[in-house]
Amino acid sequence: MGDLSPNAEKVYNAMKKIGAFTVYKQKTADDIMKAAAVGKAIVA
Repeated sequence: MGDLSPNAEKVYNAMKKIGAFTVYKQKTADDIMKAAAVGKAIVA
């Protein structure tokens, strides 16, 4: 994933980890923030 910034890659990987890519498993920014261990401003 050379096209993503390090923070974007963390968020992407966290979304994959918690399964946030389907309509039926939508997650909030808080859920993704906790999984990615980054601030909410980076997730939002």
